[in-house]
Amino acid sequence: MNFKRFIKTAAVFFTGNVLSKLVSFFLLPLYTNKLSPEQYGSYDIVVSLINLIAPIAFLQIWDGVFRFAFDYEKSSDKQKTIDNGTFIFLCGIVFYIAIFLSLSVYFKIEYKIYALMYGLFFALQYIYTFAARVYLKNKLFAASGVINTLVTAILNIILILSFGWDVKSLYVSHIVGIVVQIVIIEISLGVVKNFKISHIDKHLIFKMIKFSIPLCIATISYWMLSGYTKTIIYEKLGTYANGLYAVANKFASMITIVVTVFQYAWNEMAYMMANKQDRTNSYNICVDIMIKGTLWGTAIICLAVKIAFPYLIDPQYSDALALIPACIIGVAFNSLAGFLGTLFMTEKKTGFILTSTLISAAVNIVLGYIGCRLWGLQGAVVSLAIAFFLLLVLRLAKLIISYNLRVKVNNIFHFAVLAISVLTFIFTDSYMLFFTSGILCILFGLYFYYYIKCLFVRKKKPKL
Repeated sequence: MNFKRFIKTAAVFFTGNVLSKLVSFFLLPLYTNKLSPEQYGSYDIVVSLINLIAPIAFLQIWDGVFRFAFDYEKSSDKQKTIDNGTFIFLCGIVFYIAIFLSLSVYFKIEYKIYALMYGLFFALQYIYTFAARVYLKNKLFAASGVINTLVTAILNIILILSFGWDVKSLYVSHIVGIVVQIVIIEISLGVVKNFKISHIDKHLIFKMIKFSIPLCIATISYWMLSGYTKTIIYEKLGTYANGLYAVANKFASMITIVVTVFQYAWNEMAYMMANKQDRTNSYNICVDIMIKGTLWGTAIICLAVKIAFPYLIDPQYSDALALIPACIIGVAFNSLAGFLGTLFMTEKKTGFILTSTLISAAVNIVLGYIGCRLWGLQGAVVSLAIAFFLLLVLRLAKLIISYNLRVKVNNIFHFAVLAISVLTFIFTDSYMLFFTSGILCILFGLYFYYYIKCLFVRKKKPKL
């Protein structure tokens, strides 16, 4: 495995992803000050629904485009894959509108037209960003994402502060930001400009759909994890509780910054070496790095959030603080499970992604209902974290059995670090938080310096 390329690619994604996430994160004071928990919770439910219906309507074909494009060397063949994916996307627009309008009958959706358009451009954004990644235009992908975020943020601030808009500003600003990103990628790559009807190949379409459908169904099942939790909170506890959960999740999403970065870089490298016999050795190294990095990162972020929370979030959302440990742990387990899912995609064995997600979703439905009924909002959030942990364990077990993946016993130590962080979050305040988080940051930095030095300088595997 070419680790230098992996690190270089990850660095590009990290720069773009971190800037994008940080801009969004620092808008939280604006949202929590100007939007009530009820308003923000209602918006979050709509976004959750869009995350469900867009992959269904469009068969999550962007994953098929990305995977199959790496089977070809020539740019013309890669363009053919993109063209067939675009054709499937165009056919899915009718289904998307039909599903959205059907769900809007049951759920009370404010600004229905804006929400409909947001979902459509949200899906189109995937086609364009995956096209950029197909051509290994990672800097274009990252830079256009940053510009998208900046446009969205500036427009949000203007619409909320100058025009007094409510959640309508969130829809409009996101649509404009996505359109800007699409235009930038179109100018560079010419996704539409280079589209040719003659490239449409029913056999390729069939193979791509066959690959993508299990992922599409898995997305539906996955929604029964995160999306179902939001829905049950909405139905049992109301939009206020859902607003608290949405804010807690914003902090938890900081975990996904690093994991997603390495997942993007890993996708690219894994698909390039899909036909190599020794690829499982690279699987072992990358999974080991991800487990250790995610556990330490989660521990540090957990403490940092408690320190920063009072300074960033309006007091009307103060009850969200108690949800953060469970949210952060759940997101960490889910992020790792998502990373493991890319290994199955590399092997074109997407069926187990579906199976593992279905099992975890079923557990979450049962536990979520019971937990919410008995312990309210905290019960629902903890139930989701348990379901995500199960998802991680199922995928790890399958990889160990089928691909001889090795998980080191000493990872128990890294789980202990996370446990200490959570206990510190719950039972301590002020100085102890700063001290513990500082020590963890120093230890984390020293450890990973040693790890990378072993890999690149000494050319041997580190013991820890």
